[in-house]
Amino acid sequence: MRDYFAAYERKPVPALLFNIAQAQRKAGQWQQALTMYERFLREDPKSTLAPEAEANATAMRARIEADKASAERDVAERLAKQRAAEAEALAQAREDERKKSEAALLLVTQKNEKPIYKKPWFWGVLGGVVVAGVVVTAVVIATQPKDPASDLGLRVVEF
Repeated sequence: MRDYFAAYERKPVPALLFNIAQAQRKAGQWQQALTMYERFLREDPKSTLAPEAEANATAMRARIEADKASAERDVAERLAKQRAAEAEALAQAREDERKKSEAALLLVTQKNEKPIYKKPWFWGVLGGVVVAGVVVTAVVIATQPKDPASDLGLRVVEF
């Protein structure tokens, strides 16, 4: 490419610009190739190479846009992965904190609490409930009217 530039500086022939653009395109230097194609088209718009230069310039624009979109997508993907990793780390930290809190609570309750059936008031309440049940049952039975038909004693059946 340097030789083409040196030749162009000695004698500014637009075809040399086209050759420079072609070399840059083949080297993967899209932006520089586009600049040279556009410069060639400005200097010699009626050249027989103009249609090829226009087609290559269009291809270079598309390639530059595709590379730009790809780079933006890559940045977005990296950012998304980073945020997902941060969210996962935060969730794990919160889960660890929850487990520590549960363990501490369990430890405190195990140290201070007897089972309910070992507490003295439990048996007092249970006894009171049983006594109340017996009293209520006795009252209900005592207040029921006697139905003679319900007496299952001997009966004489006459035909």
